[in-house]
Amino acid sequence: GQGSNMERYAISRNDLIARLQVARPQQMVICLEACFNGGTNEGGGKHIYTQANMSAPMLEDDVSATSFRGNIVLLTASSGSQSAHAMPQGAHNLFTYQLMKAIKESGDNATWGDIFRKASIATQDYSQLEMRHSKAQTPSSIPSSTLGDAWESWKLRNEQ
Repeated sequence: GQGSNMERYAISRNDLIARLQVARPQQMVICLEACFNGGTNEGGGKHIYTQANMSAPMLEDDVSATSFRGNIVLLTASSGSQSAHAMPQGAHNLFTYQLMKAIKESGDNATWGDIFRKASIATQDYSQLEMRHSKAQTPSSIPSSTLGDAWESWKLRNEQ
């Protein structure tokens, strides 16, 4: 059945983060483009709400800032109960497209916080206005419990 395929071919978000945090990165931004993968405001997760989705409820999720540590932030395409929409052209999903567009349009001094805000608002606006979805898509950011909002000032291009 479907359950056995999931166990065979999928990796849980928490397992992925646990495996990546073993590397103890200086800075790691994980972008997840999948349905039902976002967090909540509890424990440090953030949604950026636009006028189109101001009534969207905050949702419980199994990933919170307390479930991982280190210099890691998780950027998700949607909240815990939302679908991640595909672009009509089919080349990318909506959040991935908007995130790549924000990165491309940003200068070398851009921060991940600015890029995420731009991509998040564009994702929500496009989903509501252009695609006419009845369900909102609200990307969220979930920093580790030890990171907090510090990731928002990380530069896209670090000078090493």
